[in-house]
Amino acid sequence: MRIYSDSGTYTEESEGQVAHTTNHEWRHDLGEIVAALFGAVLVIEALTELPCMDWPAFSDLVPCEQGWTLPDGAPRIPLNFAVVARRPRH
Repeated sequence: MRIYSDSGTYTEESEGQVAHTTNHEWRHDLGEIVAALFGAVLVIEALTELPCMDWPAFSDLVPCEQGWTLPDGAPRIPLNFAVVARRPRH
């Protein structure tokens, strides 16, 4: 877990507008998340890796139609993922 203070958000011109500035950030890898879904007895209907992110999380990312992605010539690695899961019917 990472704890830090930041009064900004992902929206433009938000600096100083957030009253509670302590942030708690947890990073979970894909295997941990999928294991948690299985542990909750959910059925995974779809799992897709994505080449883009909603924000420039890394300094090398460049803008693209879907948000931010790696520049041309960089290794093509997933930057995000989407999962669809549901509770099974009994």
